[in-house]
Amino acid sequence: MYMRENPDPKDSLGTLIAFMLRFYRLRAGETGEQVGRIIGVGKAQVSKLEHARQPIGSAQAAALDRHWKTGGLLAYLVHFSKVLHNPAWLDQHFQHEAQALAIRYFHPTLVPGLLQTEDYARAALVAGRTPDVAQALKRRMKRQELLTRAEPPMIRAIVDQAVLDRSIRPQGVRLNQLRWLAELADRQNVSIRVVPKGEPLYPGVDGPIKIITLPTGDVGFMETPGVGSVVTDPDRVRDLVARYELVSDHALSVGATRRLIEDMIGDAERDDQLA
Repeated sequence: MYMRENPDPKDSLGTLIAFMLRFYRLRAGETGEQVGRIIGVGKAQVSKLEHARQPIGSAQAAALDRHWKTGGLLAYLVHFSKVLHNPAWLDQHFQHEAQALAIRYFHPTLVPGLLQTEDYARAALVAGRTPDVAQALKRRMKRQELLTRAEPPMIRAIVDQAVLDRSIRPQGVRLNQLRWLAELADRQNVSIRVVPKGEPLYPGVDGPIKIITLPTGDVGFMETPGVGSVVTDPDRVRDLVARYELVSDHALSVGATRRLIEDMIGDAERDDQLA
C-alpha cells in the first residue's frame, strides 16, 4: 500500500477527490457496490478510488455528480487535478517508484537516474544547477536500493547514443558509467537498449518518458527543469505508453546494445590512457 488507509485531503488534489467521493457516498447512505454500479466498476474498485490508490475518470466523476447532484464539483476537481501543478509530485513519484513492479524509461539527454553511478549523478546534478546537490545526490542513490531488493522491479531503459557519447568531467566518469551499464545489463531484471546515432528524428526526442507499473496499473511521469507531474489519467498514460513503444521501434536490440557499449568501453579506455 503506498497511500495511507484514510488519505489526508490536504495532501493533494487527488486525495481531496478521494475524500469527497467517500463523503458523498456516506452522506447518501450508499454502499461501495451501489456506487460501483453507477460508474461501471466493482466494489473493490470503488475502495481504490476512495483511498486514492487509483484516480477516478472524468466520465465517472460526471456520472456521480449527476447522481449526487453536486453541481459538477467532482468533475471540476478531476479537471484541475490534470492541469494544475501538484507541489507534492516528487514525493508521490518516489512512492510509486518504491512500489513498482516494472519501470519503463526513455531519456534523450541523460542516463536514467536509477542507472547512474554516483559520480555521473553528481555531474548531472551540478550541470542541471540543482540547488542542494549533496541532498539530491543522497536521495538519488537511496532510490537505487530498489534495484537490489529481494524482488526488484523489471527495468526497461532506452537511451539515445548521444547520451553515452557525451564527454563528462572529471576524467573517468563516462568510462565508469559505461562499465556500470554493462554490468546492469547482465541482470535478469534489467534491459538496456540504445537508439543509435544516425537515426532520424523519432518520437520522444522532445522529452523523457517514464511509465511505472504498480499493482493497480500504470502511472506516468513527466518532468521539465524544476517541475514535474505524476500522470494518472488513463488516456494520457496510454499516450505515454504508445510513445515509449514508438521509441522502442528505433532502438537496437539488447544484444546489439551490449556489443555497442562494450565497443564504447574499449574506446573510452584508450582515450583515458592517452589523456
